[in-house]
Amino acid sequence: MMKDATFSSKRLMSPLTDEQFEIFKGKYDDDDVDKEKSYLVCYRNGEFEILFGTVPEYFHLSFEEYVEKYGYDYI
Repeated sequence: MMKDATFSSKRLMSPLTDEQFEIFKGKYDDDDVDKEKSYLVCYRNGEFEILFGTVPEYFHLSFEEYVEKYGYDYI
């Protein structure tokens, strides 16, 4: 999330390379990034790994738990 409220979302369908990690880390370190709302997460072997940043409080909720807490309007 940028400080001007714009955001970028990337979904890679293959393992994250070291080069890609460095690119994303460089973007995260930029002064225009709102670090409290930005993060990089990998999904490997059935588990999420937070590589850097701050995930939202709802990140670890299952779909059912999310809908119960926030409703369908926020999906």
